[in-house]
Amino acid sequence: MKFDTALHSKTTHPLPVFRIDSWGWRLVCPDQPVRDFKFMLRHRLAGMERDLPVTIMVHGGGFSPFSNRADSQMTIYARHLGPKKWQSRAWPMRFSSIGIAHQGNMAIAFGWDAIKTELLSGPNNAALFEAAEQEAANLATLINAIKEIEADRIVNIICHGLGARIVMQCFQYLTGNHLNRVVIMAGHEFSANTLTALSQSNTKGTQFYNLLSGATRLMDHRANAEMPKSGPKDRLIALGFPFQRHNWIDVKTSQNEQRRQVMRGTSLPILRKRFCKWCFGPDRSIDDLITRIIHNAPNTSVQTIRDRLFVAKPAPEDDQTGFLRRHFRIMAPMRQRRAR
Repeated sequence: MKFDTALHSKTTHPLPVFRIDSWGWRLVCPDQPVRDFKFMLRHRLAGMERDLPVTIMVHGGGFSPFSNRADSQMTIYARHLGPKKWQSRAWPMRFSSIGIAHQGNMAIAFGWDAIKTELLSGPNNAALFEAAEQEAANLATLINAIKEIEADRIVNIICHGLGARIVMQCFQYLTGNHLNRVVIMAGHEFSANTLTALSQSNTKGTQFYNLLSGATRLMDHRANAEMPKSGPKDRLIALGFPFQRHNWIDVKTSQNEQRRQVMRGTSLPILRKRFCKWCFGPDRSIDDLITRIIHNAPNTSVQTIRDRLFVAKPAPEDDQTGFLRRHFRIMAPMRQRRAR
């Protein structure tokens, strides 16, 4: 994949953000009455070029627009993070906007209450799981509203953790095939539910990029054990999706070989030292990959990435040169003893 200079971090700007909070099964904006959110959205979309996509960002557990300490709109959705927010990494800064800031892409920050606790029991994962399912209808309302305003507008989604459950469950409420690309980071939705969602007609034209992270492996295994699942063999898509679908691809970002194949030709500068619990690593390569996907850059389709990742290689026993190298390496100590 040739690096697209138009997506280099030096020539991009933080995404302009349109903030919407979901509260009490309603979409609300803190600055305007509930009834005005469609009017405001129509005004923002009118200022964008028709061929530019809209990116909806859906956060996971641990953030809430109603929490003073972990307000998603002031941390993960902030365009610029202050020095006291070092544990978060701002999505609008990471995934950027092409061109002039006021003419670039727009991101919609979908905030939902992902902090559910019980007295003296810590996080209640089952309650969070159910809350995410209830938010699916609200997210679908937002997506349907965008398509009602501009039917030809491209809509992409970035989601993390429990946000993947909201996204996968929202397809049952969509009025059409409205989503173009969905990027999932360490998704806390189960494979059986995902398979059901992918079988719906609303997902036929959508491409899914499931990014797996070694940095969140322990957290994913814990969530897999504590969250309610349909059966004992069911597992989180953060641990890999076991079913083959033409519009779905798993990318193991912790494997250098896969990262080299996907990000071929891309420089890997070190990102500023902002690290948080859901982070995929301190380097810029994963951010660049997601930026390309949501901006519909060339050679970022699911089929293209799959062709690069699964190039047939000769088996080790069929590779004669490899067999000889291993043979001489194993026999080297014996040859040295005989030489003495």
